[in-house]
Amino acid sequence: PYFDLDFSLLLNNTNIPIDIKGSVPLNIQDDKLDLRVNGNGKFIKLIDILAEDYFTFIEGKVTTRMIIKGSINKPIANGFIVINNSEVDIYNNIFKNIKGTLLFDFDHMETDEITATDVDDGTISIKGSFPFYAKNILVNRDFNLKTENFKLTNNNFKFLVDSKLKISGSFQNPIIGGLLKLSDGFIDLNKDFEPTNFNSRKKIKNINSQKKVK
Repeated sequence: PYFDLDFSLLLNNTNIPIDIKGSVPLNIQDDKLDLRVNGNGKFIKLIDILAEDYFTFIEGKVTTRMIIKGSINKPIANGFIVINNSEVDIYNNIFKNIKGTLLFDFDHMETDEITATDVDDGTISIKGSFPFYAKNILVNRDFNLKTENFKLTNNNFKFLVDSKLKISGSFQNPIIGGLLKLSDGFIDLNKDFEPTNFNSRKKIKNINSQKKVK
């Protein structure tokens, strides 16, 4: 048994809907899931709303076309996300000048390259292929993440990050290796965890470290 979907979502201040059509099985293990999502550039706005304060889409153009199959507990996707001159805020970190294309080929996703910068023109890029559930021997490309002087901040830490990481395995069982360097940063161990009557602060400053991740 399954139920059919055919509806459009119209977000605030837009006149272009997000169309979702297809069928959803009632049994989460049934492999008859069949959905078609046409984002028309507005799907990223829906993610913004659902993510609350953790993700904010600031500006740019994002086009989404997706077919989702498989089962509810193990979906697979076929389609693409095209990002052009976009800017987002993720956990209070600004990612600017985002551009690239992310392809979904049912059992894996891949990209020739997606690039972005921070507010001070530090850079981050990803490229390669990454399976959802299991390594596909026909797609022999690891997922590579590279950063240069990329600023990461949070309530209780701030760093410049330089890295060359290779991510293999799958989303279910990722394996990360490569070089990770943190510099010009600090960790505030008491922020957000400080007792009401405790006024001193402990900070680890001027962190400069370089680690190989195996």
